[in-house]
Amino acid sequence: FTRQLATLISSKVPIIASLKIMRTQVASHKFQEIIGGIAEKVESGDSLSSAISSYPKIFPILYINLVHSGELSGSLEDALNYLANQLERDYDLRSKLLVSLIYPAFIVFAVIIVGFLMFIYVLPPLIAVLAESSVELPLTTRILIATTNFFQKFWWLIAIFVAGLIVSLNVY
Repeated sequence: FTRQLATLISSKVPIIASLKIMRTQVASHKFQEIIGGIAEKVESGDSLSSAISSYPKIFPILYINLVHSGELSGSLEDALNYLANQLERDYDLRSKLLVSLIYPAFIVFAVIIVGFLMFIYVLPPLIAVLAESSVELPLTTRILIATTNFFQKFWWLIAIFVAGLIVSLNVY
């Protein structure tokens, strides 16, 4: 949006006409409505920065202030090009970061699943053998046994906790 608006303004297309053109080219119906609202406000006499400030969830304060300074200095095209470049760099960084976090997240998830399966299926038979031996067990082994017993008795509580954690993270 920002790059195309800068291009239209640099082509000496008036801002209102540029916004109306942009409205027809955007695929998102919600964003079409937002651009239409911005165009109406600009058409009624508001500045572009004032019109976009009505949508703080879409346009952050830095974006609004840079557009405002571009309007005041007469270099709106340069301000929009700068914003477009910055937004593209931010997007590239965010996608690289997301891609780089997928593999570690998968590994952590796999380790958690393997650990859970070990506590449920692998360790109980071993614990039965250790209990029959009547030998004083080390502290770490006793902790492992207690954890296994907890997983076996309260697996449903763990499932509820994990589901709640996932829901909470999504809401956050």
